[in-house]
Amino acid sequence: MYQRNYHRNKLKAANTKYKRPASEEQLQVEKAKSTLKIITPQSEYQLYLQSDHWIALRNRKLLEAEYHCQVCYSDNLLEVHHRTYLRKGHEKLTDLTVLCHTCHSRFHKANRKKYNRSKK
Repeated sequence: MYQRNYHRNKLKAANTKYKRPASEEQLQVEKAKSTLKIITPQSEYQLYLQSDHWIALRNRKLLEAEYHCQVCYSDNLLEVHHRTYLRKGHEKLTDLTVLCHTCHSRFHKANRKKYNRSKK
């Protein structure tokens, strides 16, 4: 009885230690899983804002607005605001507005209040 259990336990130990080598495909899948990043809509948008397309479009809009806020005419901390996201990636210049940081913040704060009222 002792000998049978000894061999059974030794076989179990050997089976748990030995792993069949992974195939090249399995290794690639595991590598992809380990480097996979979850892309949220916010992070996707941030990546878009770093694209060459967006930077060129932003510069064209700033030039069109003569590097001034289209609300208060300030030239400090200018941001290009999307009036709509329907054509994100294929925007027309009319979809964009140049705003200073202050006006941009006010605009988003007012929109949040309006959105929150409409949810109630």
